[in-house]
Amino acid sequence: MKDERLLTDDDLLDETHYFVIWILNGGSNSFNFICMLENFINEIGFGVNVGVCTFYSELDDYDKLDTDEYIGLEFFVYASHAEIIISYEELYHYLCLMSKKYIERYPTSEEIVNGLLQKFYITFKLSKL
Repeated sequence: MKDERLLTDDDLLDETHYFVIWILNGGSNSFNFICMLENFINEIGFGVNVGVCTFYSELDDYDKLDTDEYIGLEFFVYASHAEIIISYEELYHYLCLMSKKYIERYPTSEEIVNGLLQKFYITFKLSKL
């Protein structure tokens, strides 16, 4: 059986990011990967069966009362109630890895995907490419 995941355990920047790749893989399977990139650029997260990823800007006023402001993307796993916040740089790293595999599968999407990665980089004012 062919592995359809865009991220694997070998891609982890840190062991604590294990469920980050679960949720990102779930998002890229549940939604079109290109839509996921577009949503991230607009600070729109998503939820899948295992968990959710959320930008601070998506929280309503009530949730902001109980949540310290964060920069990056928060991942939360329903079953374990585990949560982690990754930086935009870490998210960009994972998106680049995912993009490489996505483009290998769908070569005609290369220009669109690379353009969205560049837009993500600019939008979140990342310091290195």
